[in-house]
Amino acid sequence: ENGGPENCVTSVYNNSGSALDDGDVVVWDVGSSTGDNDNWVTTSTTADTYLVAGVVEGTIAIGDSGVITVRGVTNVDTQSASGLNTVAGLACTSTTAGAAKSCTTIEAANFGIVTTIGASNSANVCVYCNK
Repeated sequence: ENGGPENCVTSVYNNSGSALDDGDVVVWDVGSSTGDNDNWVTTSTTADTYLVAGVVEGTIAIGDSGVITVRGVTNVDTQSASGLNTVAGLACTSTTAGAAKSCTTIEAANFGIVTTIGASNSANVCVYCNK
């Protein structure tokens, strides 16, 4: 058979106020959930947050449902100034909504390990492979 290990994905609801696209890092939107849908996500501009839900696969329109990778290797958007520039480095959220950066202040807040460095503003990350 072709291919590598499977990624684990889950369905989520986009509560961010803007469309989410492939590679966006999203966090659990626990403050806005109404209790009938526990999988609400949004983007964050908080660096090194512990609330990372996963990485968007495809596109999720505002107020719509879609899929995120919660474990496995996937393409991740990076913050241009301090992107994921070290293979085997740890990935954390950044101050740019939906983008990741190399962990600098709270390494325990990482959501994965960089496997390859991509073109500008992207990298492949093994999401929660080290947790």
